[in-house]
Amino acid sequence: MRAALPHMRDDGGRIVVNISSGAANRALVGWSHYCSTQAAAKKLTEVAHRELHQHNIRVVGLSQGTVATDFMATIRDAKINAVSDLDWVSHIPPHWTAEAVAFYAATEAAHSLEPIFQ
Repeated sequence: MRAALPHMRDDGGRIVVNISSGAANRALVGWSHYCSTQAAAKKLTEVAHRELHQHNIRVVGLSQGTVATDFMATIRDAKINAVSDLDWVSHIPPHWTAEAVAFYAATEAAHSLEPIFQ
């Protein structure tokens, strides 16, 4: 964001899509570092949106849920917390996240989103 924001301001605005996690809102055993960094990313998104909306820059967070990746298989095998016990069919395919980011990043969507934190 630090590197891109000056260009976005000069360009008349855009949208920043931060990827977050439900772990930002939930304390999960064995994941103190992950939950903490996700909470920080969520708060950064909220504050940046408030600070930047006057420059026509929207900052949104995408918390897409669990995604069927090799990383999720590692989590499953670790048996650390409730996330490890989720049925594999409950995880979304990775391309769904990519499609959501592409939608938000599209010029039409960026300009149609209502400001959230004004």
